[in-house]
Amino acid sequence: MLYWFLVHRTNWTLNKVVLKRLFMSWTNWPPLTLSQLIRKTKLPSRENKTAVVVGTVTDDVRIQNIPKLKVCALRVTGNAQNHILKAGGKILTFDQLAMSLPKGWGTVLLSGPWKGREAYRHFRKAPGTPRSHTKPYVQSKGRKFDYKNSLLVILKIFRPKKTPHFLTMLGIKNPQHNETYAY
Repeated sequence: MLYWFLVHRTNWTLNKVVLKRLFMSWTNWPPLTLSQLIRKTKLPSRENKTAVVVGTVTDDVRIQNIPKLKVCALRVTGNAQNHILKAGGKILTFDQLAMSLPKGWGTVLLSGPWKGREAYRHFRKAPGTPRSHTKPYVQSKGRKFDYKNSLLVILKIFRPKKTPHFLTMLGIKNPQHNETYAY
């Protein structure tokens, strides 16, 4: 409610964007790792600014040297919080951010990779087609489980017409029964 109040009382862009992102679904709150956060705040124009993340900041065990960061996020995992605080950084809530920087000056709005979810691996070219790296939907992983999909692609191209059920009940054969056609 605080950001709704700020949007309707002030005309600052950060408050509008934060409010819009707070009302988004959880799939639009991608988590941001500590390494991505460091890489995005390392740029010369973003040094000494508060990183604002509408989502979760997670830990990255591959990072050894963590600079001093000032982060505002909905949630920070335990290990990420320990690493940030140990490096001399500061973690803010959105209420504290609204109190300290109501206009949003000196902040950088960040987010995780929007298409980083596992579901996006299924959304490209059909699996089994040439130069396709799309992950197929399979019931089980094994030798004989996914080959039917590539067979169905081949069999759908030339499939004989079926006689309609009501004609078979009357004993009438479809005159075009032996013809093939492509879908």
